[in-house]
Amino acid sequence: MSQIRLDRFLVLTLLLLVLAVAQGCATTAGPRESVAIAKTETAFDITVPVSRLTLSLPRGDFVVSAPKIASGSTASPRYFIFEDNIRGITLSGWFENARTFPGVKEPPSVGLLGISHKNVAFTKIGAWEVVSYDVLAKGITVANLTAHLVKAGTWIELHLSAKQTRSLEDQRAMIIDVLGSIQVQEKL
Repeated sequence: MSQIRLDRFLVLTLLLLVLAVAQGCATTAGPRESVAIAKTETAFDITVPVSRLTLSLPRGDFVVSAPKIASGSTASPRYFIFEDNIRGITLSGWFENARTFPGVKEPPSVGLLGISHKNVAFTKIGAWEVVSYDVLAKGITVANLTAHLVKAGTWIELHLSAKQTRSLEDQRAMIIDVLGSIQVQEKL
């Protein structure tokens, strides 16, 4: 086996091992540690009962969805995902204890899978610390952003992405608009 093939084999084996361990380590949580989503006339109110925060996502055309693969972070009982198929936007995220916040970092590239990032920018939108970037995969480029908010002992991380049905500029504007429409409030 050539050195390159051996290196790829070892990296893929390690990646599969990490995924298998993550799948096996999915935590079970009681209702106080699991995400709760309430649908109102105008919004989805998302919280975890042990958190002091509630995130309100304007409903618009968003619907609650389910992760395509439930492993790692998507297997977390505090994970949520919404789809707006009219605008082609996916919003996902989770609530965690603020002590686990690792800081705002550039998203990792997954070169072995043919996924890379470009146009990475760090900014602040309202109270959110944001990393915006374009994802290139299989000849398709889509706008993404990851937003972090640490408040009242809770860390909320959101990931927004658009589908390639519009220009990159329009994609970016839409996901930034969605982030700007989200309200986070402390519970009384």
